[in-house]
Amino acid sequence: MESVPVLVIDLLVLALLLYRQVQARRLADGRFSAILIVIGVLELAGYGQHHPLSAGALSILAASLGIGVLLGALRAATVRLWRRDGHVVRQGSWLTVLLWLVSVGGHLGLTALLHEGGAAAVGAATLLYLGVTLGAQQLVLQARTATGHLTGRAVAGVSGL
Repeated sequence: MESVPVLVIDLLVLALLLYRQVQARRLADGRFSAILIVIGVLELAGYGQHHPLSAGALSILAASLGIGVLLGALRAATVRLWRRDGHVVRQGSWLTVLLWLVSVGGHLGLTALLHEGGAAAVGAATLLYLGVTLGAQQLVLQARTATGHLTGRAVAGVSGL
């Protein structure tokens, strides 16, 4: 039962991420993804203190994080970037949200490859996964901005910064 609060927190963070993806917002500096990574590492370390982490669980976790990086970079291509009031603004699309759902579904689906204890270990790393995949997306968006690959204006009537 101790995993229920963690699951609720993970779902709330995912809902927040999805909501923020489709809002027109100033391009962030990556602090949120760094916070998620730190919390995720602490969560996984706490889990590892009470449950040994098998090599299989660690391999699946590493594979999941690698796939998360790739999907984060892919999602970044679906985000519109433009300048407004001297700032770079970004806004994801329905495709961005779909790729988020595929990404998280893939991470959770990999837990099916493990026995119960290994699945719990990968589940304990969900915030770490969200931070890593969001960080990858953020890095690609920042690289696009640095090279001047802005894609145009937002849809009329979309919320501001």
